[in-house]
Amino acid sequence: MEKPPIELVVQALETFSRHHDPAEQQKASKWLEQLQRSVHAWEVADQLLALKGSQEASYFAAQTMQSKIRHNFDELPPQTHTALRDSLLNHLQNFCTEHHTITRQLAVALADLALQVSQWNTVVPDLIQRFGSNVSTVGVLLDVLIVLPEETYNRSLRLGETRRKELRQLLSHSCTDVLSLLVACLNSYHDNNLLTKLYNCLGSWVNMGTFPVHELAQSPLVQAPFQTLTQLEVPSMLYDAATDSICAMLYVCEDVQAFFPLALVLKSQVEQMRPLFQAAVQIEDSDRSICLCRIFTEMCESFLYYSHHPPKLTSG
Repeated sequence: MEKPPIELVVQALETFSRHHDPAEQQKASKWLEQLQRSVHAWEVADQLLALKGSQEASYFAAQTMQSKIRHNFDELPPQTHTALRDSLLNHLQNFCTEHHTITRQLAVALADLALQVSQWNTVVPDLIQRFGSNVSTVGVLLDVLIVLPEETYNRSLRLGETRRKELRQLLSHSCTDVLSLLVACLNSYHDNNLLTKLYNCLGSWVNMGTFPVHELAQSPLVQAPFQTLTQLEVPSMLYDAATDSICAMLYVCEDVQAFFPLALVLKSQVEQMRPLFQAAVQIEDSDRSICLCRIFTEMCESFLYYSHHPPKLTSG
């Protein structure tokens, strides 16, 4: 397949999305799939993103870029990696106020790129410096930070176990920076969408088990999701994200010896949720009841052994 002009790609996307004839849509779909499999997809996706045309075209381009980086990264010569990184950073900034499905694909694409380019060992500080100081860009920053730890476990990426361990160790060095960023966001922004991303980011990084325990235990990030659970008229996505972040913290506390300061704070906070659960049951608020049951169950599972075998604590 030769590289098609960008106008032809836009026309095919228009046909696939809006043509009234199913046969023409199917024909356009097969052609677009062939394009995605070709080496020209890299340049075409980059051009489409730069155009910022229709939502369908931008999503196709973002999804194509993400898929190529994950599955066909070996098609690119090493000398192009820096240019691709810079291009993705620019696209993320340009789409920061656009539909979340587009920025989500770009965030995963950038995360997968960072994990496969060993020379980029300052990814988290670089992202925070570029996107962390403006309310219009902090959302896409959180999008990337959410998926970075998750993608180290993604088996679709062609990474060996040694490299995966190196990546988790590299990310663990940035835990303090991420913690500081999340606290700053919590204090500065009160938008429900940003708060949902903040809780998802907290859970993603806590799952690595490398957060500084004492700092996290004393952080307002522990109390914040519990406070969200007590509020009425909370969007379900925010309620679920708050629950997930609490469960992530409880899960790592299964190692009570290592996470004892955090376990103490969480135990106290969870016990204060009992009246809220009783009230939710009485008014048949099933969503809230289910979320609280998840939290109670996670705490019981994490602390069950140590309820009979208390950890031995040092004076420190």
